Formats: sequence, structure tokens, C-alpha cells
Amino acid sequence: VDVRLLRHKKEPAVRSSSTPLPLLAPEVRVQEWTEEAALEAAGGYQPGTWIVFPREDAVDAADVDWRTVTQLVLIESRWGHAKAMAGAAGGAGLAAKG
Repeated sequence: VDVRLLRHKKEPAVRSSSTPLPLLAPEVRVQEWTEEAALEAAGGYQPGTWIVFPREDAVDAADVDWRTVTQLVLIESRWGHAKAMAGAAGGAGLAAKG
């Protein structure tokens, strides 16, 4: 499973605990949330991509057929920005693009 961590541009990389993750796990990619990333998200991710974000309508992780999951999208940001990012990414917590 590939992991894409979207980091809001107002979250400084030097203070982020996620910055070294790609060194530890090559399947993790940290990507800054830019206009280009927002356009990509709005266009939709590939099938098998799930956005991990807590919402009332989120699918419980126990109900996911993990054999079909190819990518997880995680959001690193303060709540206000994270909600906007998840919305742009189609984010219905762990359910957006199953």
C-alpha cells in the first residue's frame, strides 16, 4: 500500500514529525498541499485510494476489504485546513474513493 501524506503549506516541514517518514518507509510520499495537489485531488484519485479522515459518515476500518486498497491519503494540518483539504480530496473519512 502506498501512503501519500498531504501536508498543508502552513505546516512547516522543519517542525513536522512526518518529514523523515520517506527515509524510513519508501512507500510513504510527503506532498505539500499546493494548487496542483488540490487540482489532482479534485479530479479524483485512482481506484483503491482511501482518504483517512474522521467524519460521522466514515467507513469503519474493520469493514474495509484491505486487499483492494492500493493507496492511503493522510492529511497533516490543523483541523480548519484539514477539513477543507479532505473536502477537496473527496474526503468522507476512510471512504472517499474505495
